[in-house]
Amino acid sequence: KDLASIYNNKGSACYRNGDLEGAERYQSKAYELDPNDKIIKKNLASVYNDKAIACYEKNDLDGANRFNRMHMRLI
Repeated sequence: KDLASIYNNKGSACYRNGDLEGAERYQSKAYELDPNDKIIKKNLASVYNDKAIACYEKNDLDGANRFNRMHMRLI
């Protein structure tokens, strides 16, 4: 649980700095360690939502759909 919190904090820092790849990496690790933590789930869902939007803006509809499905599984 403590390690999940550390990964969540690192992922949140990456997210605030606009690093979606880093945010996804750390938030995913946090989620693997503590999949029932509501804050970790919300944070990872936000990353997936932002990645879906980024894909959509690049006209990558397959990527947008993939990240949107990942987002929807968490909310």
